[in-house]
Amino acid sequence: MSEDFKKKLEDYSNGLLSKEETEEVEKELDKMELYQSYLDSLMGSEEEPEKGPSLEKKLVKKGKWKARLQNAWTALSLLLLFLIVGWVTSAIFYSWGSPSRQDVYSDVIKAAVETTQPNITIGSTSMNGGVFTMDYEGELRKMIGRESETVVQFQTKFLFGFFTVDLPDSLSERPFFFYPENVVNYRIQDGFDQLEKLPEGTVSELYITFTDYMSTDEFLKKMEDKEMMPVWMAADTGRENERESNPIGPSEPFGFPYMGYGFRSDFKTVSKEEKKGLLGGYSAETSETESMKSYGDGEKREAEFLKALHLIEEYRGRTEHLHWQSKEELIAKIDYVEKNGVRLYGAVVTGPSKELLKLKEEDWVGSAKIGEKRLWNW
Repeated sequence: MSEDFKKKLEDYSNGLLSKEETEEVEKELDKMELYQSYLDSLMGSEEEPEKGPSLEKKLVKKGKWKARLQNAWTALSLLLLFLIVGWVTSAIFYSWGSPSRQDVYSDVIKAAVETTQPNITIGSTSMNGGVFTMDYEGELRKMIGRESETVVQFQTKFLFGFFTVDLPDSLSERPFFFYPENVVNYRIQDGFDQLEKLPEGTVSELYITFTDYMSTDEFLKKMEDKEMMPVWMAADTGRENERESNPIGPSEPFGFPYMGYGFRSDFKTVSKEEKKGLLGGYSAETSETESMKSYGDGEKREAEFLKALHLIEEYRGRTEHLHWQSKEELIAKIDYVEKNGVRLYGAVVTGPSKELLKLKEEDWVGSAKIGEKRLWNW
């Protein structure tokens, strides 16, 4: 064995050879193993068997293990680099803009749910970033009496700008509204019949249809002195814009929550505090949005509703499982509302059952369907 080859073997065992030189040495070692096997077969048992692996085999084994470790370390380094790049990219992507994409996507989900689901609001939420993704988790809540109770937990995953919003089918099992022009023909008041049978000490959820369209301010004025609370208002988006022709009432009502949407993009920073020290620092900011009068600010509420419609239309592909409207149908609804204004034809109200029963005597209430019922919490 030449000194040059011995030097190459030593470099091979230490992983110092190039790829081409490594392949060349391994070929030579393979040849040497074949020669050794041939000689052993010729010599038979005349010679003592080797006491242990040859130097060449030791070097080969050592070199192969070093190569494996190097490959494993390279793969691990690439994986860590991929994760770091993914997290950094996600953080930049979702925080980009003013308002940020994170806030916009949160508003889209809020608009889609609270516009299409009567008396359903999104409670506490959390958004956790991942590798090119973000997990969104939230509570769906319903107001019955004075208590806002959790109906179900739901979640969705953002993959950059792609996400969908799916809700349990059970939410579609709810009372329905009528069109005011048909309420005389379909004056269903079995909700009041059920309220009469309920005992004192209970609260209920009631779906009412008006005998005529009215503005938001007009409806809130009627509710001001009553011992009950509106929670959701059904808005006219044009009968010809209904996906399924229904002469009695809308199969997929659109409306808006009494408490407002509370869009993240509407919050404004009013104060910001930063402190720095030797070991780091922190920053804190306070944000707030415009408040609304309990029984007024109809224009603000209606402007929020229009904003919600535009968000649903812009992100239709992500929210279609809630409304099943085509882009053209959504645009038609927006055009109708912008042309005719926001006209309410019904609402969901809640309060003491016997107080709700008094609505039977109001000439502006055409029909009533009862929803959830609970023990007293008013």
